[in-house]
Amino acid sequence: MNRIKTPNRKKKISFCRTWAWIALPVISLTIFALVMITAVLFIGLYMRDELRASEIAYEATLCLKEKDLTVQREYEEILNLGKNRMVAALYDEEGNLLCESKPEEYEAWRLITKEDYHILLERLKEIPMNSQRERAGAETVNLYGVTYLYGRKYFTADDKVYQLRYGALVSPWSRYSRRIVMTDLTVIFSVLLLTFLIARHYYRSYRERIQAEEYYRNTSNALAHDLKTPLMAISGYAEIMRENAYPEKRNYYAEGILKNVAVMNAIIENVLELARLENPRMIPAKEDTDLWELAGAVLEQFQVEIRSKELNVLLKGQAGESVVSADKALMKRALENLIGNAVRYTPEKNEITITLNMKCLEIKNTGVMISEDKLPHVWEPFVKGENARTGTGGTGIGLTIVKEIMDLHGFDCEIRNGDNCVIAAIDFRKVRGK
Repeated sequence: MNRIKTPNRKKKISFCRTWAWIALPVISLTIFALVMITAVLFIGLYMRDELRASEIAYEATLCLKEKDLTVQREYEEILNLGKNRMVAALYDEEGNLLCESKPEEYEAWRLITKEDYHILLERLKEIPMNSQRERAGAETVNLYGVTYLYGRKYFTADDKVYQLRYGALVSPWSRYSRRIVMTDLTVIFSVLLLTFLIARHYYRSYRERIQAEEYYRNTSNALAHDLKTPLMAISGYAEIMRENAYPEKRNYYAEGILKNVAVMNAIIENVLELARLENPRMIPAKEDTDLWELAGAVLEQFQVEIRSKELNVLLKGQAGESVVSADKALMKRALENLIGNAVRYTPEKNEITITLNMKCLEIKNTGVMISEDKLPHVWEPFVKGENARTGTGGTGIGLTIVKEIMDLHGFDCEIRNGDNCVIAAIDFRKVRGK
């Protein structure tokens, strides 16, 4: 029997894995490029030093032509080429050694070691007398890029033929290794930092997308749940009316249907309003808005509920003391939701205090508290202050709309528990971008 495999859910991507996906190929290519560039650089430095050695030897022969070679002191100084990592020896036409470089010069400048000096000098002695090679050539290359070069130059002085044998130490690695290594490490570190920033940006975008998907999935599920309850009630009332059962209660059932339709309509309107507020192109029409006047107008809308529950409502502040730059219609909508929640959830014969000034707006309703595990989620859609979704009369989107409105204006808002009370506060001083 063949089993039908269900597709696996997409695995969540960690930041380290994201960084590795981006960094590994980039770092590999960077290291390869650095190796190639370093190799080309060493070849260029080697060729330059080889050419320079030949040029210095040529310059030395020109100087020797102008000296009286019968006076050794005159031409000994010319052969002191220690500053150029070279040793030299002067021979006459019979092959007799006339003079050679002094090791003291190299020890003073520390350009080459004693061992290198003697190796070069021995190489000069091994050059055959009948060799016609004029330019420098490579003799030995070790693993660290050190090359021993040697060559010879012929010149005529006082009607005699002389030969200048020279040797040079070419070691680009020993001279430039620290700079090159530091440069390579800096480049690699910079590339790692760049890939880190790219990975962080990508991962943040990925997380935001996942959170947005989860947000809309949860919202859709909650919306379906909240719409299902009034739909089931409407279906039950309609079924009873179709069966013509309890004809004396037809008006009751009709009112129940209309009431649940009104609940569904309120939910849908709030969802549409929330979608409008979440639109990135939404820009509030800011103007000087007196929140004290708006709060008074909103309280008038809830007078029936306030009187029926015998609530004591205090509005602290004065006209003109709480003027902020805001969209008047949106701020009124936010106040309707905040004050409406306070009226709806405050038990009978308790108190609601609304405090307004230039710094903040604070609504405190006594006799009720929100469980601590619910507090972090009160701004989410379809999350109500009570544990049950039903029976509170709210749509569960009011506080989410308030949060979106405050975000549009850049105001800070919070809901916290006080001493046997719930406090909703909006801080106008902490203006921030959305």
